[in-house]
Amino acid sequence: MTIAALETRDRYWEREVFPHTDLCELTQNLWVVQGEFPAAKLPRNMVVYRYAKRSLLLHSVVALNEQAMSKLEALGEPSVMVIPHWDHWAHVAAYKRRYPKMDVVCPQASIAGISKHVHVDYSSEEYFPRHGVKYYVPPGINPVEGVLEVSVDENKVAVIMNDLITNVPHQPGLYGLLLRLTRSTGRPRVIFFVRRSLRVRRTLVKKYIESLVGREEITVVTTSHGDCLVKNIAQTLATVAQDL
Repeated sequence: MTIAALETRDRYWEREVFPHTDLCELTQNLWVVQGEFPAAKLPRNMVVYRYAKRSLLLHSVVALNEQAMSKLEALGEPSVMVIPHWDHWAHVAAYKRRYPKMDVVCPQASIAGISKHVHVDYSSEEYFPRHGVKYYVPPGINPVEGVLEVSVDENKVAVIMNDLITNVPHQPGLYGLLLRLTRSTGRPRVIFFVRRSLRVRRTLVKKYIESLVGREEITVVTTSHGDCLVKNIAQTLATVAQDL
């Protein structure tokens, strides 16, 4: 890449970067970074999963400053960009420009929406089974998003979710008050806005979440908005299911 091309890329990338946290290790081969989006007012997570020794799967990408990107690249090679829902298109074009060889993957039902922003190489339904990763759409939701289950340690599994479970602390200001009044913040739950956008059928989703409660191999449940579940997972999921 020429110096001029590199400078152009850097300027393009810099426009995408908003405040974010450092990369935080959740468990072996799994990290999360939380970004701020001024227009959305809700934090959004990028989950990073390392597999096959040096390949990185990036779930719901967040553009990071160059120092953080160097730390990301030190973990491995960004190889797969998972766009978990048609509405999670922020930064996807910037990432594809930065890593042109990266596979772009999203749920089949979200391809039309995502294709307005970046070319989709594969659907999640066709891509992940070929690579030994479990992907499925939980019963009772619109298939525009799904769930990944990945191995993170011997006999341990991380469940990578998108919007289904939200775990955002109470936020300040008028917008924070609105979120609080709509029971969208404060503790893990399936919030009203998600129930509407995913057309959640409560009985089916409740049974699905309850099915996760008894699985002792689950060591992390990630969310796209708010804190990931890393402690008292079974108890937390049972409460989320009961809340439905």
